[in-house]
Amino acid sequence: MELSGSLRNAGTTSTSGRSTDLATNTNIATLVGNLRKCSLACAEAAWVNTHILPWLLQRGVDAELHSLLARFGFSGPQLGFTEPVIDLLALTTALHKYLYVKMGQIGAGAYGAVFKAYHRETHELLAIKAADMTEYGLAASTLREITMLKELRHPNIVGLRDVIMSPVGPPPLRQGTAGSGTGRKQSCYLVVELLHCDLHAFMQHRPHALSMSTAKSIMYQLLSGLKHAHMNGIMHRDIKPQNILMGPAPSDVASAAAAATTAPEDTAPATAAGRVQIKIADFGLARSYLPDEQAYTDWVVTLFYRPPELLLGCKSYSPTVDVWSAGCVLAEMANTGSPLFVSDSELGQLDDIFAKLGTPSAKAWPELEQMLGATGMGSRAYQPQPLNQLVPRLAADPQALDLLSRMLAPNPRHRVSAARALAHPWFDDIRAAEAAALQAGVAAEAARQARAGAVATAPLPHRGC
Repeated sequence: MELSGSLRNAGTTSTSGRSTDLATNTNIATLVGNLRKCSLACAEAAWVNTHILPWLLQRGVDAELHSLLARFGFSGPQLGFTEPVIDLLALTTALHKYLYVKMGQIGAGAYGAVFKAYHRETHELLAIKAADMTEYGLAASTLREITMLKELRHPNIVGLRDVIMSPVGPPPLRQGTAGSGTGRKQSCYLVVELLHCDLHAFMQHRPHALSMSTAKSIMYQLLSGLKHAHMNGIMHRDIKPQNILMGPAPSDVASAAAAATTAPEDTAPATAAGRVQIKIADFGLARSYLPDEQAYTDWVVTLFYRPPELLLGCKSYSPTVDVWSAGCVLAEMANTGSPLFVSDSELGQLDDIFAKLGTPSAKAWPELEQMLGATGMGSRAYQPQPLNQLVPRLAADPQALDLLSRMLAPNPRHRVSAARALAHPWFDDIRAAEAAALQAGVAAEAARQARAGAVATAPLPHRGC
């Protein structure tokens, strides 16, 4: 068995036969990264003591790490690993999990608890959530979310920091033990950026604390994240307040926005000390799209934020489904946490939409009558209610009402895109500040990645086993 160059060349050999004088960059993250590139599932104790133990000893083995290593036959710095065969896959996963110190549960995801965690080496506060698994491995939704988050790097889209995968299959046999047909159950955890709360929780606990100036900034950031996703050929398909994370902006981002603001002090969306930052989360329903592709599922988007074309069973739709949802979020922020359209069924939701926005005419939406007939709903005609009565807090802001009406156009062909929504005059007074904040966020993320790269790579070649 040949070790990867990154581990094998870590240092020179001492008189005791163990590698010493390791690079000063002997951190667990680097070791885990190199072990994950190694094709070995298990190794003899002598191999582990020669190539892995010196790395751990140079870093320092505290009581918690000692207890972890003892599960794999570690008997102390002098004896090293004494089990005949070491399960390298399980050891790698255990070391990977050791990187993160759980600090308590902060919520419950669809597939398990969500924990606040502290990275031992980067000192970053993060969130760890369980991902969906099947008997065959990663669920399609989990694979989609990992793929999308790796592709989409944007200050207003939650960052995927790490993926922790446990090994699958039977563990290696120990000397003197009989074989077992029972394999290990695979698990997967996503490590993502941590923000204080989501928009839904904020509006529920502090319904009157969200000013319209802050709501405008939130909407600009939401549309900015959606524009980036759509330009990269990705629809989110589940925009709702629960999937919009929020918290105070980092000081450099807030300062850049405050310095560039052109809004009057009484209407400015944020000061350097009070600016809110949002990030779009939960890409489990996201998917890539092509302009000519027709085979999308309509079973997406939470009911209150689902656009008419999906409620009508349309399987050919565009990224404007996300814009409709964003419009619903804007109205909900203006209405202090009360959703604009509410029902407990798809047909009821569609009826509520038409009751408030009016039933589109045959000229405004030629295909509607046929689509309604397919649902058995019929063509009940409603007259539109004034939007300033549906969203009273926007009554004195005609530009806000104009943008909202364009985002909530029932016919998706008439609905504004995220890019065009960002160019709307409603955002003119905050555009310079938001652009400065976006640039500062991009620079901050580049600096973070540079620091993480310096920590994780070490002066070692990247070769497989």
